[in-house]
Amino acid sequence: MLTHSHIDHSGDLNALVDAMTLGGFEHRGAVFAPAECLEGDNRVLLNYLRGFPERIVTLEENSDYELDGLRFSTSVRHDHAAQTYGVKFHRGRGDLAFLVDTRYFDGLADSYAGADVLVVNVVRRRPHESGKVLHLTMEEAERVIRDVAPRKAVITHFGMTMIEAKPWRVAQEMSDRLGIEVVAAGDGKTLELDDD
Repeated sequence: MLTHSHIDHSGDLNALVDAMTLGGFEHRGAVFAPAECLEGDNRVLLNYLRGFPERIVTLEENSDYELDGLRFSTSVRHDHAAQTYGVKFHRGRGDLAFLVDTRYFDGLADSYAGADVLVVNVVRRRPHESGKVLHLTMEEAERVIRDVAPRKAVITHFGMTMIEAKPWRVAQEMSDRLGIEVVAAGDGKTLELDDD
């Protein structure tokens, strides 16, 4: 599943498709991606791999999908330099949602309402002076977490300004202010979910 075509989110797609299909000898699996990832000049799935998976599904905003009993839905289209959607996985004990790259906009949190666990990409500590960086800041992420009010939030996808701010401290400060458990992702860190 791809949320958008940028290299830091799509770079392994072709290798994964090749591996999951054993080099195309096992016609299996599915690829879910926005149209921009599959068509046009910025497509990221190589043509010779297109026949390898059983299904290729074009994601659209605010739509529902299913794969082998796993139900999930996309968010509203994000304000980013590529066609981008977040994803909510529907689980018996509450939704697990991934809010990926976007600039903040009114109504963003609405797409993630009801999430039990919310993972938020937080690239910047403060807005970039150019005003052209289409990623959430620490303050904007906190606003979304407050509005969604999940049981647990995870901040991730840090740029250098967030690394310098020490994400584990940022997460603890957010937790203290919001009364919601907020943790910072880290290399090798795992998150246990209470599944049915």
